[in-house]
Amino acid sequence: MMGYTFKSTKELSFHHLRIPKRLCQNIEGKGYTRNNGAILKQSSSHEYLHTIELYDRDMFLAITRLLCVENDLGRIDIDTLKRIRDILLAFEAEYQDKRNGNGKLIIKKDYTNRIKLWYNVFRMWILMIIHIIPREKLFSHPRKLHLQLFML
Repeated sequence: MMGYTFKSTKELSFHHLRIPKRLCQNIEGKGYTRNNGAILKQSSSHEYLHTIELYDRDMFLAITRLLCVENDLGRIDIDTLKRIRDILLAFEAEYQDKRNGNGKLIIKKDYTNRIKLWYNVFRMWILMIIHIIPREKLFSHPRKLHLQLFML
């Protein structure tokens, strides 16, 4: 997970992490295993990751290591997601004006359209509060709580 949303599973693709696809041709299953892959949105995060690989191998390897960490954890980790975001922001700052051989910017607008992490952290915080505050107090005025949460 690199912080991109999708509407349909048809938008997703498999990115080889530990063993690159080009080296998986003779491996049973062609390397399509849980611990060797990340499911990414093809038109944004997958293409972007390969663009980063082309222009800044160190940043690509750093992101790949973090995706491997998430794989090993078996879940999306907010701290790992923040670290990936920081690397993406550093790449964007360094290469914002870089153009490819066709004269197009290498960083497409779709590449910078990621989820807002502060919202997800806030949402997780709210969910934790819901588990701490007794349900009877929390839902004594459900309409008022609903309005308070969504007015933020």
